[in-house]
Amino acid sequence: MDSFTDGRGGEELSTNVDDFVVGQAPAMRVALRQALRAAPSCATVLILGESGTGKELMAEAIHKTSPRRARPLVTVNCAALPSELLEGELFGWRRGAFTNAVQNHRGLFEQANGGTLFLDEIGDLSLLAQAKVLRAIQERRIQSLGSELSVPVDVRLICATNQPLEQLVHEGRFREDLYYRINVFPINMPPLRRRKEDIPLLAGHFLRRFQSQYGSSPGGIGQTPELSPPALETLLAWSWPGNVRELQNVMERAFLLCEGGIIRTSDLPGHIQLATRQEEPHDESVADSLLERVSHLEMRLIDEALKESGGNIHEAARKLRVTYRILYYKMKKYGIDYRHYIPPELVE
Repeated sequence: MDSFTDGRGGEELSTNVDDFVVGQAPAMRVALRQALRAAPSCATVLILGESGTGKELMAEAIHKTSPRRARPLVTVNCAALPSELLEGELFGWRRGAFTNAVQNHRGLFEQANGGTLFLDEIGDLSLLAQAKVLRAIQERRIQSLGSELSVPVDVRLICATNQPLEQLVHEGRFREDLYYRINVFPINMPPLRRRKEDIPLLAGHFLRRFQSQYGSSPGGIGQTPELSPPALETLLAWSWPGNVRELQNVMERAFLLCEGGIIRTSDLPGHIQLATRQEEPHDESVADSLLERVSHLEMRLIDEALKESGGNIHEAARKLRVTYRILYYKMKKYGIDYRHYIPPELVE
């Protein structure tokens, strides 16, 4: 296990980022090596990657393997709050700064003092908030709303985004000076489709977590379920637009549905089952086999109708000559999500 020494006190610190982030694929190992190098310093880190690739988990790993690990890690999603509220959350406010400001409020920079502040989706910061963040980085001081005084802060900044910041700079939507300030140590998180060799590792990791969380699956045998070979092939065939977060959700569903300690393709969401035509061997009766084949045919017909309708359930029901209620019931039964069929250009 790699380690480094805390220059402030000589204490040897663990930097085994594998304890926090799972991955053996070459692209993931590159990201982990970069995190290992970034952790001992106080340099600002910029984590880049699509939604669901594990940017927040990587930020936690860097913090937990850094000399600041005993101090707070404070996280904020810059896209989750309106710009007029985010500024106050970041820098705090004094009583009377605005209507309903009846008491002083410590901002996230102050709450993270001595530790790490993780700004997720920093590309969504308003230009005004960007200017204040830049000042905090340059001067290591912040000024609360309604205050004439600035206070010192000692914060290690980790930022993340799924947006092309260079393009935002070119469009005038992101400050160039802030971009260069936060892009000191960039780390690229690969999408799951570029690290499919990690899918068995990640799936097993999630199943063990759910075994610990739930005790056992409802149809389980008291041990962590295993993926059948056809189920694993189905997972490997899927494109994973939601990345690791999507895989985690799929594994939780499969964990709760599986029986006999084996996860079969029938335990996976319908739209993922339709990604391949893997047939699982089974010894059920002919009647059971017929029911399975009918279910598979229904899923395929629903899949085709949703593709043709662009995810419009009403239109798909019309094509299938069934009611909306029946189609919705079937989609829920097979775990088919209409959102996977909406054209990307129509998704906000």
